[in-house]
Amino acid sequence: PGPSTIKNGHRAMVALAPQKPDTILKEPPYEGQKRLYGTLHMGTGPNRHFPFVFDRAETPHPLLYFDANQNGDLSDDSGPISNKITGRFGSSLFIPFKRLVTEVTIPGEYRTWFFTNDSLWAKKQASRYSWTQFKGNLNIGDQTYTAHIIDSGNQDADYTNDGICIDLNRDDKIDFKREYFEPGATARIEAKDYTF
Repeated sequence: PGPSTIKNGHRAMVALAPQKPDTILKEPPYEGQKRLYGTLHMGTGPNRHFPFVFDRAETPHPLLYFDANQNGDLSDDSGPISNKITGRFGSSLFIPFKRLVTEVTIPGEYRTWFFTNDSLWAKKQASRYSWTQFKGNLNIGDQTYTAHIIDSGNQDADYTNDGICIDLNRDDKIDFKREYFEPGATARIEAKDYTF
């Protein structure tokens, strides 16, 4: 897994609310007067809930506490996470793959860019998109192609519901109209049909 090099334009919206989710059992001492809570739903495991809270919700740049270890305690993860952009809030969140995927062992962390701007904030929303993809070589016949699997749909860290990108013309770019194949779709490559 590594930083995304393919831009697909998809992102997932996240609702914010002043009510604390039941999954949050312990909170850190807060600095601000107001908070907005939410939950990211990601992965394939039995627990797909990653609660968070924006502290200092009344300020132009709130702080974020994120329950990356999913134990209901917002005070024992690295935090608070501060804003990394000029807008309202933006920062990368890192989640170990072992918390997201239970079917296979994947080393490293999943990286998602989590952000909100003034327009989203007014609607009590945030957004996120994946910066993690898998890249490798795909041998078909006597040819080798570069292939990518990206979190292209609903940004849920579940790569089993995402397709495969194959650089068929070897130009180091992905044309989503011609080189992206949905899961189970048939791809015509070198005069043969392949299903991924």
